[in-house]
Amino acid sequence: MSLAAPDFRHAWRRTVERHPERTAVETLAAGSRLTYAELQRRAASVAQNLRDAGVLLGELVGLRIRDRHRFCVGLLATWLADAVAVPLSASAPHVYTRDLADRVGTVITLEDCDLPGGLSLTHRHGSGTRTNAGLAYVMHTSGSTGRPKPVAVSHRALAAYCRAFTAATKLTVRDRFLQLAPVTFDVVFEELLPIWGVGGTVVLAPDAPDDPALLLDSIDQNSVTVAELTTVYWSLLVRYLRTSSRAVPPSLRLLLMGGEQASAELIAETLERGLPLAHVYGVTEAGITSTIQFFDQARPVTLASVGPALPNSTVHVVDEDRQPVPQGSAGEVWIGGESLADGYLGDEAATAAKFIEVTRGSLPDGRYYRTGDGGRLQEDGGLELLGRLDSQVKVNGMRVDLNEVETALAASPLVADAAAVAVGSPAGGQRLIGFAVPAEGAAAGTLDATLRRALRERVPAHLVPERVVELEKLPVTAHGKIDRQRLGQLRWDDTEPSDLGDVTPTQRLVATAWLAAIGRPPQSLDQGFAEAGGDSLALIALVVALGESGVEVTATHCLACPTVRALAAFLDGIPPDVATDQDGLAERQREQLRREYLRRRDARRSAS
Repeated sequence: MSLAAPDFRHAWRRTVERHPERTAVETLAAGSRLTYAELQRRAASVAQNLRDAGVLLGELVGLRIRDRHRFCVGLLATWLADAVAVPLSASAPHVYTRDLADRVGTVITLEDCDLPGGLSLTHRHGSGTRTNAGLAYVMHTSGSTGRPKPVAVSHRALAAYCRAFTAATKLTVRDRFLQLAPVTFDVVFEELLPIWGVGGTVVLAPDAPDDPALLLDSIDQNSVTVAELTTVYWSLLVRYLRTSSRAVPPSLRLLLMGGEQASAELIAETLERGLPLAHVYGVTEAGITSTIQFFDQARPVTLASVGPALPNSTVHVVDEDRQPVPQGSAGEVWIGGESLADGYLGDEAATAAKFIEVTRGSLPDGRYYRTGDGGRLQEDGGLELLGRLDSQVKVNGMRVDLNEVETALAASPLVADAAAVAVGSPAGGQRLIGFAVPAEGAAAGTLDATLRRALRERVPAHLVPERVVELEKLPVTAHGKIDRQRLGQLRWDDTEPSDLGDVTPTQRLVATAWLAAIGRPPQSLDQGFAEAGGDSLALIALVVALGESGVEVTATHCLACPTVRALAAFLDGIPPDVATDQDGLAERQREQLRREYLRRRDARRSAS
């Protein structure tokens, strides 16, 4: 991205002028592509539709778009119309996204449709919020008040971030960046904007990005050069490579990972496989990525640092009196620099509490964001993270405030009191567990399934606990607050395989892998993996656990055969009854499943 570009819109126009026929976006599943000139034309057409609909300078436009290709068009169109983008999840309950849109004051929402252009203008509000013309986007993050917080980021801050990230990762016109992040996660801008600023290509994710086999295929077959994964997904991918016959795709010159602390052992293993690796760290309020640590095989990795600050940022560690702590001492991480957000849209009190203006203090004069992360600075200037200092946690790379989960649980009339904690997951990282005290009249033993089913209709999937445990009362501290530490230490889960009766050796193997993946044994041969609390990362952990037992299988197979009985039958070469489960699979996933079944059937016949 040109260092002279005052904001991304200028960089975009310059790229279109310089590289009109280069590919801006490739859609793997559909095999389609758009050049910069074509993407500009489509975005300009939608931008004109927005203006014709009355969208004014600085007004907010919701982007509730499931198709990633169309999201790119909608994002650029919003900016070309001088409006502000508000990404909204198309998979979250509509009542949830409608509430977000209402509270920030979007004037129009772009959504998928089958009309020419693929986008429709819907959900017009009577009065929309007018912001300053310099605002680029509003991204919601989990909030301590029980409601998501709208973080407002300016074009100026976004441009400063893009320049720093482009320089640090040495992006060029020859790079091909894989886009994997959900559109409601600010990493989506990291995967789109810097590479567009230099005229490279964005490669949109495959149908099943959670399948490590398909992910590696996509990288290899589409010559992807840069990709970014959550720390948990990266660690599972390394374990998958151990047990499979797969090699690191030769085109991949840089793998970024971040979101949580990383294992020094797995970093070293990644480097031994010849894969250049970097750990990134940042928060939405401070401009996506603020630090980056490049790892070198020539230098032993003894501590998983998240690196020094990017040129657009400054990182400090301070004590409770807001004074810098000595090098190597622990404190709270504060981030400053050009890429800080303007604050929380419409909430001056929350902005003042988290964005601190320093003058004549021990820190250099300027504005800083209090991250709530514990950390310490190393001798080389790198930052070591030490966990959260508040009620926020990271679950599968997503930022979750436990207060928001507790508020959602307590909203049920079946619940008298509620709490939530994050505990270690067998897949790596954290898993979300809810606790509920039944209200008078609530049927004992029914809250787990009832509450999780109700939450799926009201909040995004990452805010739904893997399990809700019933308690007679919640433990509290001496000060009367919920004692989350004691909750996290409760033995509420089974750790031994269930008595499944007379099972085959393959069924026993699958049940053992199931326990290793989610920390809960199957209750029967026909219990569904998702029903037992298995999420997308647990699915990868199941694939890895089976691989470590000598059985090579893909996540697609496990999705289509979601019970112990069905998956064991598939592994034994017996055609399982998966017709219903296959309804949600993409056509190419069905074909892959069919081919794999035939291969296993033929191998079984040859051995008999």
